[in-house]
Amino acid sequence: MTMSNVSSNTACTYTAAPKRRSVLATIAHWFRVYQTRQTLKALDLHSLEDIGISPAEARKEAQRPLWDAPRHWS
Repeated sequence: MTMSNVSSNTACTYTAAPKRRSVLATIAHWFRVYQTRQTLKALDLHSLEDIGISPAEARKEAQRPLWDAPRHWS
């Protein structure tokens, strides 16, 4: 196939590779995740109701591994 046979409306999409963190940045991120999850676990029932989660959900979130966090938490 020659270039003249390729349709001009063919789109090529590339996704950028995720940015890699330094070791220190990764450790700092994990520490923030840990702190956030421990704070969530320590909330009282009224506060948990305000944010719409149950005590069981808060405990479950607090028990997740440090590396198991959404990308937008970076």
